[in-house]
Amino acid sequence: KCLQRVSNKECDDQSARACSTFGFIETTTGHYDSAIESLSKAYSIALANGNADLNRNRVLYGIVNGLKLRSIFIDYIDQMNIYDLIEWKSTRLENYFKKLKP
Repeated sequence: KCLQRVSNKECDDQSARACSTFGFIETTTGHYDSAIESLSKAYSIALANGNADLNRNRVLYGIVNGLKLRSIFIDYIDQMNIYDLIEWKSTRLENYFKKLKP
């Protein structure tokens, strides 16, 4: 109810923060659909107002979408290959840093 009162007002920083906070709470409880809705609204408000929280809302929105899709793909991930994947990624990261050095 509190979020509805705030989000019905003119698009402002408080409304974006309320939507973002509500989306974060919904994410922690596993309600990804409502979290996506709230974070999408927070992002839209921040984008319209040039809000400083724009990047934060963008990242949270992406994370929640990833968490929602995780359940779909988790069955396809072979847990025994996670170590190999991390090892491969570490090697690529080391090579990247070597290229940056003069």
